[in-house]
Amino acid sequence: MSWPNSDFWGKRFTLLAAAMAARKGRRMPKPPHPPSIKVLQMAYYKELRGIVQTLQRLTMEILIPQIPAIVEQAASLRPSTDSARADMSYAELIDMFMALLRDRVGHIYTEEEIRRKAERMAKQVNNTNGRYYDRLYNRILMGVSPLRYEPWLQQEMAAFTKTNVTLIKSIPEKYFEQVEQIVTRGAQSGALGKDIAAKVKGRFKVTKNRALLIARDQVSKFNSDLNQLRQTEAGISKYMWQTAGDERVRSAHEGNDGRVFSWNDPPSTGHPGEGVNCRCVAVPVLE
Repeated sequence: MSWPNSDFWGKRFTLLAAAMAARKGRRMPKPPHPPSIKVLQMAYYKELRGIVQTLQRLTMEILIPQIPAIVEQAASLRPSTDSARADMSYAELIDMFMALLRDRVGHIYTEEEIRRKAERMAKQVNNTNGRYYDRLYNRILMGVSPLRYEPWLQQEMAAFTKTNVTLIKSIPEKYFEQVEQIVTRGAQSGALGKDIAAKVKGRFKVTKNRALLIARDQVSKFNSDLNQLRQTEAGISKYMWQTAGDERVRSAHEGNDGRVFSWNDPPSTGHPGEGVNCRCVAVPVLE
């Protein structure tokens, strides 16, 4: 069986909605309020925070106790008296412990495990977004819920998964790079072991903040993409910009609040959710 294209379904939905509204002598109803995605963002952050906590735990077990030996080796003008390390430079010591740290983390968070995390979140965002449009269609069609035909959905979820696998893998990768630089530069400059250790520990919070940014930004972007695809497929060409309504709203987006825009003619700021960490949403305008 060959399916009609998405434009066909969008026009059918729009015409049916208008016909049923006219038959009842009613105006097009107001769309339900879009659901909050904060719960999804925090759920994703909890997943990514677990990676950061693993980095922290293994760093405290593997690397931090060895920093005094690394500093001592760097300061020494002769081979260490430690027979196990007599032929190793401080750079080789750093390489050894960083390799061990990378190996332990890699065994816990494999490529398959990281992909599962991204796929789970793609499904959760899609389910939440899809339920909203089911409610929207139900309200417009007065109790009738049309079948959503979405041939693009699997491709969008695959794209989200691919992007997020790369982003998740970048969390430990950037952390390892930064920690290695801190220890190497500290040893080179003759810094005290306790000062180097303090700087390494300072990366825990930075890495945790990066995980939070990824979680918020990626969930918001994917939800925004689904809004645009589902609205345009249903023949909804315009939306009203809605901000989060608090002091964190950026000024450019605050100026868009309450204004109506077309999907095919975005404002200079881009559509809601497209900017980094944007929390704005596109409320469908039913004409």
